[in-house]
Amino acid sequence: KTTFFGKYRKNTVSLDVEVREAVNNSSISLRYPKKVSVSVYAGNGERDFIDGTVSSCSFVSPESLSMENGTLYLSDSGRIRRVQGGEVSTIALEPDYLTVNLLRQWNENLYVLTGPWEDDNGDSYYGFLKISEEDAALIYMTDAAMSTISDFTLSEDGTLWFIQQNVGMGMTMLNTLNVNTMESEWIMDLPDGARSMSFDGKGNLYISVPYSGIILRIEP
Repeated sequence: KTTFFGKYRKNTVSLDVEVREAVNNSSISLRYPKKVSVSVYAGNGERDFIDGTVSSCSFVSPESLSMENGTLYLSDSGRIRRVQGGEVSTIALEPDYLTVNLLRQWNENLYVLTGPWEDDNGDSYYGFLKISEEDAALIYMTDAAMSTISDFTLSEDGTLWFIQQNVGMGMTMLNTLNVNTMESEWIMDLPDGARSMSFDGKGNLYISVPYSGIILRIEP
């Protein structure tokens, strides 16, 4: 048995669920192994942008997470939120039309994949931001009408790797970005639908392709 809670505008919705018989002998997925403790780390369950302590703060839609040295950064419905020392704060981006889709920490810097924005001519762009304690800089920008980036990560040497779909060319590519020189380089073509990526401790890069049901491994 379990109860699901949610909010729609100012209304609270609850749904009681009781599983009497598994479908087609399947197991019930909403369960935790013995001796595993699950608790709320931050957020009071209200959907709002409210900073404060981890128990009193509110999130709207926490998504992309990155933890390093005890500090957690996350994207929250286009905003950057930081959880540090038991406190939650919001980091404002300038210009204020910039939003955040994905974020990663590396070597005390925060790297952000922005959402698309329009310039005065109506052209749409998106890119990568590098945020440090001193400043923030746009290190990569491209046309949002012709391409999308599904995921990115950083290797041990600080090189930024990303999966980019070029709509105009009908191609999916693995690219790198030198975060110091801002130079981008094509590495190889990938199967259509390549989505997520991660490095292991030996420099191997793993890329998931959900549509094909496979995981690729790219060895150095």
